[in-house]
Amino acid sequence: MRFANQPKSATLNSIVPFLKKVFELSLRKASNKSFESINLPFFKLFHRILIEDSTQGRLHEKLADKFKGNGGAAGKSSWKIDLLWDAKTKEIVEMELTSGRVSDMTLGEIITKCIRENDLVVQGVLMKKI
Repeated sequence: MRFANQPKSATLNSIVPFLKKVFELSLRKASNKSFESINLPFFKLFHRILIEDSTQGRLHEKLADKFKGNGGAAGKSSWKIDLLWDAKTKEIVEMELTSGRVSDMTLGEIITKCIRENDLVVQGVLMKKI
């Protein structure tokens, strides 16, 4: 994948599908043995088991117009990736790439559009059945 001499918006738009595929393959490989050993009967009660989490990092300050940081030690520019992953199918349901200023609470609300009846949702320390 080559990003040189492309507008910032084109580069950022093209990186999201790439990152999604990288995360999906990594999660699938890492979870193969973990979830095979956990064959709990209660998992069958749920249509999907959705796990949501986010991570963030600093960017060069030239990207601050698109990805604002929190300033100070956190930097002038930062990104945050929020991922909603189905542990049963081992597929990414939703992935958001945002400015580092977007709160985890806001990102957690974004996933409500993806939740269906009889899903188990795990967000940080919160677990609930919809």
